[in-house]
Amino acid sequence: MRGHRAAVKDIAFSPDGQTIASASEDKTVKLWKLNNNLYTILTGHEDWVGGITWKSDGNLVASTSGDTTVKLWDKNGKLLQNFERHKGAVFDVDFSSNNLLASASADTTVKLWDTNGKLLQNFEENIIIWGISWSPDGDKIALALANKTVQLWQTNGNLLLTLRGHTAEVKEVTWSPNGKIIASASNDNTIKLWQVDGKLLKTLTGHTATVKEVVFSPDGSLIASAGSDGNIKLWQPDGSLLRTLSGHDASVWGVDFSPDGKIIASASFDKTVKLWSIDGTLLKTLPVHSAGVRGVAFSPDLEELPYGGRNILASTSDDRTIILWNFDRVLNLDELAYACNWVKDYLQNNQDLGESDRRLCE
Repeated sequence: MRGHRAAVKDIAFSPDGQTIASASEDKTVKLWKLNNNLYTILTGHEDWVGGITWKSDGNLVASTSGDTTVKLWDKNGKLLQNFERHKGAVFDVDFSSNNLLASASADTTVKLWDTNGKLLQNFEENIIIWGISWSPDGDKIALALANKTVQLWQTNGNLLLTLRGHTAEVKEVTWSPNGKIIASASNDNTIKLWQVDGKLLKTLTGHTATVKEVVFSPDGSLIASAGSDGNIKLWQPDGSLLRTLSGHDASVWGVDFSPDGKIIASASFDKTVKLWSIDGTLLKTLPVHSAGVRGVAFSPDLEELPYGGRNILASTSDDRTIILWNFDRVLNLDELAYACNWVKDYLQNNQDLGESDRRLCE
């Protein structure tokens, strides 16, 4: 999927899995259909677009930008709202389960909006806020802060807790599917697991560089972390390290679980995507991007795809492209047979080839 003129920083599937939104440093959001067709280009941002997220019903998509705004679009690309109350670059945005929108900015605030553009709450901390995440019930917001802390807020503007323990900036925060555990990832090379009452459950140590991303499996039984040390680590919620997935030659920036929780995809600045079984087996290496890969995302379960399978894996890169992979087909692909089938006519019909070349695949 080509068309962006600068690095692609984020991608997100619509809840029905039929549309992909991509955010780029070229100041645009693009909406794509699964057949690689560029559906529409969303223009209006005046600086890089760094984040993209869909509302749970798939009717709205929100984008964040270095131009200090959040923009709200309908699923056809029409601009509905322009949220302009931030005074610095907006790093993250998230929809709640009850249709509110929270945005985190370099201006040291989180702002809470309704989808009509009304500002409901303003949380100001005088410290850069790198990430936000709503609890599954939509009642609380977790913030990842540059002052080494995680904060929990209620939607009415009350600060509930400040979670202290990291020794460097907290870059990301996420909730377990059941809303009982909060995971925070930090530049101190650790992940911390917290109860919602603020109790530190475990500190996950083992990475030797910044933790770029942390995700729970769909059923919450596993946690995967991506590190600048080139490793992916797989943990249990009790904090025990199950295994380290080693094989990338550069920082790992993104990680995601397949919908059934049995496969992990990782994105690295070594220009590859790797697929792993949760038992640690490296299943496939996909070396197609020509620059660092920033992120990966699995589609939700879909109806049967062409050529079989029910899932798509998307990868996004500094080479300005998004690549869609037929996940099930890639896993079961015999690379040699596929390549030989691809060049079969050439080997049979090119008059310049010798007989030994024609029999190459035999």
